[in-house]
Amino acid sequence: MHRGHPDLLLAGVGRPARPARAGDLDGPGQGPRRRPQPRGVPRRGLRADLHRPVGQSRALLPQPRDHREGRQPRGQQPRRRRPRALRLLGAPRAVTVLLATSGGLPRGEPGAAVLDAALRERDIEFAWARWDDPAVDWAAADLVAVRSTWDYVTRHTEFLAWASSLDQSRLLNGADVFAWNHDKRYLTDLGDLPAVPTLLADDRAGLADAVRRFGTAVVKPRVGAGGAGLLVVTDPDDPRLGRPVRSHPDHPELDGPWVVQPLVESIREHGEASVYVIDGRLGQRFAKLPGEDDVRVNEEFGGRVRAVATGDVGDLAMRAHDAMVERFGRPVDYLRVDLLRWEGSWVVSELELIEPGLYLDVSPANAGPFADLLAARRRTHAWNGPV
Repeated sequence: MHRGHPDLLLAGVGRPARPARAGDLDGPGQGPRRRPQPRGVPRRGLRADLHRPVGQSRALLPQPRDHREGRQPRGQQPRRRRPRALRLLGAPRAVTVLLATSGGLPRGEPGAAVLDAALRERDIEFAWARWDDPAVDWAAADLVAVRSTWDYVTRHTEFLAWASSLDQSRLLNGADVFAWNHDKRYLTDLGDLPAVPTLLADDRAGLADAVRRFGTAVVKPRVGAGGAGLLVVTDPDDPRLGRPVRSHPDHPELDGPWVVQPLVESIREHGEASVYVIDGRLGQRFAKLPGEDDVRVNEEFGGRVRAVATGDVGDLAMRAHDAMVERFGRPVDYLRVDLLRWEGSWVVSELELIEPGLYLDVSPANAGPFADLLAARRRTHAWNGPV
């Protein structure tokens, strides 16, 4: 059961009456009588808030309108100010940044409290909201940042339609970037960036051909995340090829089409390097090692993650960032570059431009740069010019 919010105490309850003043019409200490409200017009302020469902924003509720020329009723004409963003019950100011998450992570990714604190330090009003919540008025925020929408892989068509419906000037990275990056086909379209060799397969025959070419191959769904649906295959006749795969009880069952890559054996010794580039600046590097009986570095499969110095991967991470800027013809707000050692050199294994976890539960290093990014973009994309 929710505890009562201190802001919800009604005036005069549990408080001594003040001395009588001139203008009191209802007796000493009672204050002036309120003017009656027109019938059908909700009373402004806290009491009206108490009559709407907890957690629902006033900005999301239908407002009464005058039948004449679509005007607001008399006495409710809007003042000249920036439009009201999503308001949370008891919140003193309007929300200016919405952080998109999924239903299973209502408060954001693991360690999100570190990012929350960094945003508060910068006086940024924000809220976490499910990307698929129809009650959220995304247009009421100055900025939308996709963060932990990790359920989109089984609903990617719906997710991309949602992203496309937003004002693109307020959406970090943008729906066109998401459309390109959500399908691992992009790994065959990286231009001059060194990358793990990648083949596309649409059916069992294509999978078998790719396995024959690579010998020991890693098969992944083209739309997937978190190591879900991954297979390591040595036999072109492996009966698992071409069938839906559920890798983990908490993961969805995923099917094709697929990408096929050679197994990069160095992952067992060197692991995977994940390097962030946030607002064009090199960020934290994380070293990710697989579990003993798996090649996946994801924690669900026994993987381990730790923050390390950038070392010798910074130049390649910035090359990947610059290549994305050139591809899309505009700044890329954030990017995670995943790298593996292939034939003695670091190469790109994946690029994450939609919802890369910041590993805030491992290190707080990315919280400040990401909060600075939001502060800078909020000034740029504010509704009525810079905030």
